[in-house]
Amino acid sequence: MIPRCLAYLATAQNFQISKRKVAKGTKVIEAAPVDLSRVEILAPSIGTQQKVVDILDRFDSLMASLSDGLSAEIEARNQQYEYYRDRLLDFPRKAIGTE
Repeated sequence: MIPRCLAYLATAQNFQISKRKVAKGTKVIEAAPVDLSRVEILAPSIGTQQKVVDILDRFDSLMASLSDGLSAEIEARNQQYEYYRDRLLDFPRKAIGTE
């Protein structure tokens, strides 16, 4: 089995459900290696595993770049908001007694 594929499989919902069935604990779920060895993992062929890994790696990379881009965009919009807020709320000061 391709290690990266196993890592993705271990994060899948089906695996997590199976893991909970053999795990112990309520707040902190612990599963000893002996318990995990009872969890059945259905693995496709090596070729299919590689395709899955390639697709999920690309998706992870895309999501990371989107998150980075969104963070930068949010920061830019916050700065823009603060700039215009300060400009709009900066009223000219009038001398006392003149209107």
